Amino acid sequence: MVIKSTDSQKLNGVFYTPSFLARLLVEPLIQNRKLDIFDPAYGDGALLLASEQIHKMKFAEVNRSNLGLFGSDIAPVNGLLSHLPGSNLSQKDFFEYPIRKKFDIVVMNPPYVRHHYLSKEKIIEYKHSLEEKTLLSNRADLWSYFVLKTTRHLKKGGAVGAILPWSFLHAEYARALRQWLTQKFGRIELLSINEPCFDKANERILLLWLRDFGEKCNSIKVAEVDHPNNRFEFVQLSLDKWLSPKVVLGRSDCTFETINTYKSDFGFTEFNSIADIKLGVVTGANEFFVISTENANKFGLPKANLIPVVTGSKGLKGLAISDNTLPKWLFAVKPNEGEKFEAYISSGEALGIHERHHPRNRHPWYVLKVGAVPDAFFPYRILHIPYLFKNDTSAQSTNSVHRVYFKNVSETQLQWLQVCSLSVPFQLSIESNSRIYGKGVLKVELSALKRALVFFTTDPCIVPVYDSISHCLRAGNKIEAVHIATEFLNAYLGIPSHLASVANNALLELQKRRGAR
Repeated sequence: MVIKSTDSQKLNGVFYTPSFLARLLVEPLIQNRKLDIFDPAYGDGALLLASEQIHKMKFAEVNRSNLGLFGSDIAPVNGLLSHLPGSNLSQKDFFEYPIRKKFDIVVMNPPYVRHHYLSKEKIIEYKHSLEEKTLLSNRADLWSYFVLKTTRHLKKGGAVGAILPWSFLHAEYARALRQWLTQKFGRIELLSINEPCFDKANERILLLWLRDFGEKCNSIKVAEVDHPNNRFEFVQLSLDKWLSPKVVLGRSDCTFETINTYKSDFGFTEFNSIADIKLGVVTGANEFFVISTENANKFGLPKANLIPVVTGSKGLKGLAISDNTLPKWLFAVKPNEGEKFEAYISSGEALGIHERHHPRNRHPWYVLKVGAVPDAFFPYRILHIPYLFKNDTSAQSTNSVHRVYFKNVSETQLQWLQVCSLSVPFQLSIESNSRIYGKGVLKVELSALKRALVFFTTDPCIVPVYDSISHCLRAGNKIEAVHIATEFLNAYLGIPSHLASVANNALLELQKRRGAR
C-alpha cells in the first residue's frame, strides 16, 4: 500500500497492513473449509497470514491442504510466509498475473498511488489488463485498477475483502466503479474508519467486502467506527445513496435532508442562482506567467501588461482583496505585442514553456485568455473554512482560485453573501459536495460551489456583523467568524436550535473525517 508521505513512498509500497486490521478484514470471509485465497499485493504477507490463522481457528481439524494461499507482489517481503510453497508466491506485477488463475477469495490492501504519479504508459498497460477498459478515467488512482482486475481472478460466487482509501466514497472516478460493483456482486458491505490506521500516514481508510460474485446486488450495508474494531452494526444503504457523487455515512447521513430544509423553510438558495462561477485563468505555466515585481522590473515589463493576480488563499485575510495584498502579477499581452517582450518570451521558450499542453494550444502561445474582472474569488483547494473574498481591485486569479461574477447584486447583498459564506449552512453544503485531496485538503469543484447554500437580502443590519467578521478574519480567527455569522443568521431567520445543532454536528463530523480541525 502506498501512502503519500515522502517522495519514495509516493511511488512505492512501503507501509504494510497491521495485524489487527488484517484480521478484521479477513475474518468475515473465512466461512468454508476448502478455500483458495489470493492477495494481489501481498507485501509482507499480513493478509494471507491472517487468513491462515483464522482458517485454522475455525477449522482446526481440517487438513492444511484444504487451504491454498497465493500472492503476487513486485517487491515482496516473504518473512511471514516462508512456510508456504515457493510456487504459491509470485514476484511480479499483478497486472501481468495470468487471468486463468481463479480463487474463492481475494484479499488486498492495494497501492494508493495517486494518478499524478502514474505515467501514460502505465495507465495504458493497466487498462489493457481490464475487461472494462473505459470505465476508469485517466485521473483514477492505482487502487481502482486493482479492484477491477481482481474480479477477473474470482470464481463464480467468490468474494473480495479490500482495504481502500476514502476516495472510494467521494472521488469522481469512483462513482462509476461503485455502480459497476453493484452489477457484479450480490452483497456489498463497507466499514468506514474515521481515525488513521497506519504509522506515518494520514490516509483514512475503509474496509470493503464484496460477496456473491456473478450476481446483481440486492444488499448494500455500511457502518462506521472511529477506531478499527469488530463492535459495529451494519445499516442498509439505498442504491441511490451508494451511487450519489459522494457517499455520506453515519451521523452525517442526514446532511442532504438538512440542506433541503434550509432551502425549503428558510429561504436559502443555491449560489449559482445569483452568480456565474468560472475557473481562474489557465496559464499552463505559472512560473512564467505569474511574475514578481522584481522579475517584472528585471525584464522591463510595464504595468500596462501586468494584472494583479490571486494564486491561492494563503496569506489572504479579511473579506476583501486590495492591491497591497497581492505581491504578484499576471503577464498579459496582446497578439501584436510579442516583439515588445521578445527577451522575456525567449526566456520562456528556453525553458520549453511553449511546448507544454496549454501553451501550445494557444496562438501565439504566450497570449492568455484572461476574461472580465471578477467580482469575488473563492478558493479551489483549501484546508480550513473556505469563504468568499470580495475583489476591490482589477485582479484576476489563476485556476487555483475560482472567479465569481454576480448577477445584479448590490453592495449590501454582497455583504450578506460574504457573511453567509462563513455560516454553518454554507460550509456544510461545501463540505458535503466537495472532494478531498491528500492530507485532508478540500477540493471545491465548480459544481460544488454552484450548489452552495446562500441567503441574502437588502437589510442594512448586516453592516455591523460584516465589520465584526472582517475584524476576526484579519486577526486570523476563522472559527470565531463562523460562530458570529452562524449565530446572526440563526437569530435573523429564526432557525430552530435543533436544526442548527444537527447542521453544526454534521459539519464538524465531515471536517473531522478529512482531518481539517
